[in-house]
Amino acid sequence: MSTLGLHSLRLSGTYFEVGRRLGERMRGFVRPRCGSEDLRFAESCAREVERYYPEALQKLQGIVAGSGLEEEQFRCHFLTKGAAVEACVGVVIGPERSAEGQPIIGRNYHWLLADRVWCELRRVEITGELPHLGYTHHWGGLPDVLNAAGLYVAIFSVPQAPLRRPGLQWHIVVDRLANRSSTVTEAAAFLSSVPHLRSFTYLVADARGGAVAAEATPTGVSIRPAQDGILVVTNHHAAGEAPAMERARSRALYAAVRQRLKGRSPWDWEGVRALMADHELGVCVGDHEGDSGAWGTLFAAMVRPATREFSVCPGFPCREQFQPVTVPTGERRQ
Repeated sequence: MSTLGLHSLRLSGTYFEVGRRLGERMRGFVRPRCGSEDLRFAESCAREVERYYPEALQKLQGIVAGSGLEEEQFRCHFLTKGAAVEACVGVVIGPERSAEGQPIIGRNYHWLLADRVWCELRRVEITGELPHLGYTHHWGGLPDVLNAAGLYVAIFSVPQAPLRRPGLQWHIVVDRLANRSSTVTEAAAFLSSVPHLRSFTYLVADARGGAVAAEATPTGVSIRPAQDGILVVTNHHAAGEAPAMERARSRALYAAVRQRLKGRSPWDWEGVRALMADHELGVCVGDHEGDSGAWGTLFAAMVRPATREFSVCPGFPCREQFQPVTVPTGERRQ
């Protein structure tokens, strides 16, 4: 069996200091330049961030200071730019269906396999906020995160609505939840209160067994709760507004995984791990034999929110071991 390494980074201090540390690793970061219209739109998004989570702009200032990047251009990238992904899958097994009597979460994240070189576990302790950790290939955000209160958040891209309105980027939304929310109720309230720049589904689960899929678009948020102790998320909105156009794969995967989960009870850790490694349903996908950097399962995660355990598989879950790490428990740190 292959054993890919689990690279780890620890970030601590103020928002600015955490941003500066990230920025130091981004020297030479190159992206297409933003035009005047995009720059004006970025400033309208900045006003929304200032209203709902101004600390994100402190992190942005730190990244600029540490990286030496052109401030106006990177500000536009930080506030407005992003790419879509298709056929990720996430499942939550509620306490009533769990052999352990506590929630179990499994999640496969699909992306360009070449990005494994950027993957790392980040442990974040911002002064005055909840400690948290997550796994990512992103320069500044965490698509999967678990905090000290036992709140887990994961993102799922969906088809985009044509309407473009100022709002908050996904990584800003996830940072806010990771730093300040303790329960699904708190997280859902924040997700429902803010304007979203792009359409996403946010899978949110907590240590008490609560779980929802917040299906967000620039025009609103639909909160989809777990049903019969099961929650499944793929890359389309199952109940919300975002169109499911050209997402036949996502809809088929969603239906197949739900059927598999409903057909068995209770589910244990090994059962969920095996589901994450399943090829028949298309949960684990991509070039397993060659050196292709094309799209596939970039990483997998399994989580026990009640015990603050976040286990990461840095590769195909049918081949790699899940490596457990635990986020420190505690209140927001001063």
